[in-house]
Amino acid sequence: RGVLAGGTAGAAAAGAGVCTPPDLMGLTLGLVVLALGEQSVQPTLPDMRVHLRTIRQVLLHTATPGSGDAASTISVRYFLDLFARVWTYVFRVPGRCMPLLPELLELFHAVSGVIWREAPRSGTPTPGDHAERPWAEGLRGDSEDSRLARDTMSAYSLHVVAAALRSETLGAEAGGVSQALEILVWWLSDALPRSLPDGGGDARGGAGAEAEEDDDIVAAALEGEPTSDASSGAASKRSCPWLWLLFGSPFPQALIKVQPAVTLKSWRTVCTILSSSTQSAGLVSHQLPYLALIVNKLTKGLIELLEDHARTLSEVDERDVVYAFALQVPALSAICELLLKATVLHKTSQVRLSGNVKATVNTCLADIKQVFLMGLQHRNAKVVQTTISSMQNLLQGRASAVLCPIMMPCMVVGLVRQPSTLSAAAVESAWGVMSAILVGQQAQGLVEASTRMAVRLIASIAEFSAWSPAAFAAHSAPMALLLLQVARVDQPGLKAAIAGLSASGQQTVQNLLREQMSASASARSGPAAPTGPAAPKAKIELKLKF
Repeated sequence: RGVLAGGTAGAAAAGAGVCTPPDLMGLTLGLVVLALGEQSVQPTLPDMRVHLRTIRQVLLHTATPGSGDAASTISVRYFLDLFARVWTYVFRVPGRCMPLLPELLELFHAVSGVIWREAPRSGTPTPGDHAERPWAEGLRGDSEDSRLARDTMSAYSLHVVAAALRSETLGAEAGGVSQALEILVWWLSDALPRSLPDGGGDARGGAGAEAEEDDDIVAAALEGEPTSDASSGAASKRSCPWLWLLFGSPFPQALIKVQPAVTLKSWRTVCTILSSSTQSAGLVSHQLPYLALIVNKLTKGLIELLEDHARTLSEVDERDVVYAFALQVPALSAICELLLKATVLHKTSQVRLSGNVKATVNTCLADIKQVFLMGLQHRNAKVVQTTISSMQNLLQGRASAVLCPIMMPCMVVGLVRQPSTLSAAAVESAWGVMSAILVGQQAQGLVEASTRMAVRLIASIAEFSAWSPAAFAAHSAPMALLLLQVARVDQPGLKAAIAGLSASGQQTVQNLLREQMSASASARSGPAAPTGPAAPKAKIELKLKF
């Protein structure tokens, strides 16, 4: 016990610039290994905590630049044997695993940080036996031996993270959750690209193609909880076991209710990893199934929360809806990014998706439309505002090109529904979304059709308001602002859409614009400014525009 304490103190002193003898490093870990496997004398839990902390401190010391001869004390072979002992005599022993889970998580977080905070080194491998190289150098390398060693550590880390995410005790601590999710992000970013095809094969379908394998790849990610025999080493090249955590663990849906800030930050990073790829047909066609299933899972949860739109929501229910939309936005942005890449590749016949993958994506988009409709028609004002805010966030990125045809009909239904579920603030935000949809679209056919629909909708609402002013009183100013914003980017298109209205419809839209411009001029000039000459000036400006 005294030698272990000395090793711990030596590692701490090394951080202050005192050189710890390499022999002491080896002696310390040797005693720890013997203590872990000793069956005749069972170490107590406090002793086991000392052992795990000592391993972490010694490994960190030997991986520190400038540690001298100590760096070569722990070889790759010794390192893997050490973690095999930890796996066998700590993690796989039920009476030790859960009480020592915080220390296990700290150990794996420290080692993973050493490996991934510095990018793996590429180039010519160092001559000599890879197993005898210093552990940090050996696991950071770009050789096949280095990748195999990392696969072994990835398998160990996966089970530790899965146990940590399921632990109620660790789940209540932001530090523990943050460590677990950082490990997940590091290893997922390494494992996912290597589980996908390199794009060199035929991804177009037909004889020898891989399009029919999409279903097998999805099944591999969902085939069940990873086997407990993590010591077997490298993971399958055609599967990414870290994806299992996105479907079979509390992350992200349940975990965000306990640790929202940490969970959302990591979830955004995970979605970026899932959608990041080069313009490769193989990568795009194999990432889509994963993301489509993830979005479907999140969407189903949202539909369950929103399906009884007449139910009065408690404060906890409202918060759950906000969290669910917060998770949905980055996932939707990610899948839309991949769909845009797939569209580009499809035009050059480089990618052809299987029928089941297309069906999964179509189901995903249909469920998204249902969520928007249910959110906009919900009686709870916070749910409605959260739905609109989520749509606004989605329109700020490239997702708008995919989601505009889905959002536009939903917004029309939400705006015209009577009795309305939209507050005055929500009405203004909803018309802002309509404006962003019209201004942000790039496909010419969609722009023209959307502009015509918006102009006819505005004319119909304005004419109805003449008979029932109270129903749509809050809509007049936002509708006029939408027309003015569209006029700035597509004046000929707006003019053509207004010309397609009936004479009364054209007059209604002209009056709506004139009233808005007069109100704006009055607001700029102040209450003391004369109002008589303002009307002709607005009329002249209107003629110049239209």
